[in-house]
Amino acid sequence: MLIQLLEELHEKQNQEVKLQEELEALKDSLRSEKQNLAEVECDRDRLKSLCAERDAALQVSVIKSEAHVLSLITMSILLMLSFEF
Repeated sequence: MLIQLLEELHEKQNQEVKLQEELEALKDSLRSEKQNLAEVECDRDRLKSLCAERDAALQVSVIKSEAHVLSLITMSILLMLSFEF
């Protein structure tokens, strides 16, 4: 009876060791995934910032182009009016 109890205790200790090892592996995996997530979030923020900068530059370019077109239209109208007189 004592031998059987010792064997059961030993088996339970082995199971506990295996569970602890699995737990440590899961903790390591979680740490790694958290670090990967932080890197992805950093990349995302950098890309969002770049997109915002490019969007702003595009807006400025569009406004300048529209202003240039309006300027050309105005000059064309003035030129046509000057030929009518």
